[in-house]
Amino acid sequence: MNKSKVKYLTAFIDETPDSFQSYYQRGVLYGGKYIESDECCGSNDVENVHEAIKDFEKVIELSPDFANAYFHKACLYFALDIDDEEACELIEHALGIEPNNVDFLIKHSEIITYHGENAHIAIEIMDKVISIQPSLLAFYLKGLHLMSDAEYDVFVGNVDNGYLSYEKAIEMFNMVIAMDGSSEYKQKASEFIDECLEHLRAKNDVAKN
Repeated sequence: MNKSKVKYLTAFIDETPDSFQSYYQRGVLYGGKYIESDECCGSNDVENVHEAIKDFEKVIELSPDFANAYFHKACLYFALDIDDEEACELIEHALGIEPNNVDFLIKHSEIITYHGENAHIAIEIMDKVISIQPSLLAFYLKGLHLMSDAEYDVFVGNVDNGYLSYEKAIEMFNMVIAMDGSSEYKQKASEFIDECLEHLRAKNDVAKN
């Protein structure tokens, strides 16, 4: 954390207590890596997170339509397991202000699927993300959600739908491999393709018997 910048912002806030931008900037500094965004400034001090939350709450008080304050507060609540339900509500509020914000949409899909549920909703969210800003990450995440949806369908007996989702997941992961970008995602995508193929081979083995 940039302590000198925090000190400067604190002094500025003392003189200009209605400056929501200053509270926001300080909150980003306090939140550090737990915000998980491009605005992260590298802090790993959990104690500062509570100060970050206070700052984002002050931003919301001073500027209720400042969507990033809801988003960053949600990131903190979710990353530190403070309150997943509240995190979801905060993200949904942020999306009410900026419905096409890709970062908000991706975080929303992450939160609602954290407990192994809502993969079908997350797939729809990722379709929207892809329509707005197609990216390696978006295709990768859609592939993961398709795999989760496939596993659920097979488990509850919707076998045909489940295997169709595995096939769609493979399509997404192949797109990841074909795109320019992170080799880490490409490696994981390749591993997930193998996993999906194992499920599809198991289906064929059952059909033969």
